Amino acid sequence: MRDRLEEFGDAEVVVVVHARPRTLHGYRARFLEPLTVATDESLATYGAFGFGRSAADGSQLGGDVVVDGAGRIAMLHRQATSRDRPSIDDLVSAVAAASGR
Repeated sequence: MRDRLEEFGDAEVVVVVHARPRTLHGYRARFLEPLTVATDESLATYGAFGFGRSAADGSQLGGDVVVDGAGRIAMLHRQATSRDRPSIDDLVSAVAAASGR
């Protein structure tokens, strides 16, 4: 995603993780920079979007959310497995549609 960040236009891309902030430095530098990273140790964000746990191993699953300028959810993808993610093309398209591009 970060390799194609320019395709997201002026949309703000935020990665929400459930790790402790102090454990993120190396992970952020290796995988996430220059994306904005927010931590949610309480899993409140995960719960608000209905992200559940893996039936296979109980690990926390996440998802992908595109919110339009009015604060409405334009796309919501809940992971069914840890590898279940929309393509970057799908995310770019959802952001473009939400921003009227």
